[in-house]
Amino acid sequence: MMDTMRKSPLFRPVPGDGRPKFRPIHIDDVTQCFTRALTTEAATGQTIDLGGADELSLNEVLTEIARCAGVRKPAVHVPMLLMMMGAAVMQTVLPNPPVTVGQLKMLKEGSTCDIGPMKQIFGIEPQGFHGCGREPARH
Repeated sequence: MMDTMRKSPLFRPVPGDGRPKFRPIHIDDVTQCFTRALTTEAATGQTIDLGGADELSLNEVLTEIARCAGVRKPAVHVPMLLMMMGAAVMQTVLPNPPVTVGQLKMLKEGSTCDIGPMKQIFGIEPQGFHGCGREPARH
């Protein structure tokens, strides 16, 4: 998405209405959870969703990414149907399209979870979503 934001000439495209929710997780928290999963008996045989401290809309996530990338173009919501059609065409003609139909489907669905079990079983407080130049928010 960052590359698309930078290369788009007049605006930064936002797929759909930008309302799907996400719970971005910091790689250090993922690593800590995986490590603890190997040594925590309560994790045995469990499926434990991993997520960050903050639940954000796609709009919020993309705004922060744009800020960090220094992209000051206005956000323009592009209907998901148009994005899907464009992605389908690009997938057939480009070896490495900027976005795929599969990626757009995932964005449309969002990705959030209940982090209670993760916190309880692994004993960690996940970091909040933070961009460039800011300390991670701890909750």
